[in-house]
Amino acid sequence: MLTLIANGYNTMAEVSDMLGVDSAVSNKIIEKLDQNKIIYRKKYSGPGFYTFYISEAGQKLVKHDETYDTVAQLSREDVMFLKEIEKGTDNFKTFIQTNEYDSLKVSVILSKFIRQGYLHESGIWRRKVKLNESGQNYLNSIKATTA
Repeated sequence: MLTLIANGYNTMAEVSDMLGVDSAVSNKIIEKLDQNKIIYRKKYSGPGFYTFYISEAGQKLVKHDETYDTVAQLSREDVMFLKEIEKGTDNFKTFIQTNEYDSLKVSVILSKFIRQGYLHESGIWRRKVKLNESGQNYLNSIKATTA
């Protein structure tokens, strides 16, 4: 759960959906993490109560080997998704089907990318996403450092 929060999945709904559990289950874990000062909430009442950040103590517990880019809050899986989106809609659909991703998890990942400013979303009846300039710049920066 800490790795998810470190990777930018920092709301109760996102954490629950990424783990595939009911929010009652994730809420118990979140409460313990909060009580032990491993995480903190954006606000302790009202809007923001279910938005979490990792404390300094919590950062020491995050499995950083699972985190690709801690500054951009992207996991290896996130970067793989961005690369597949870059290839186009058909390739992305094939990637999702081949890897048997749950539609709820895909939705959470895409929503996070939109919130982080990497994707443009369109479509009324069917969701369409494509990399925007920030998303393309991020992928180009990865290509430049791995070349």
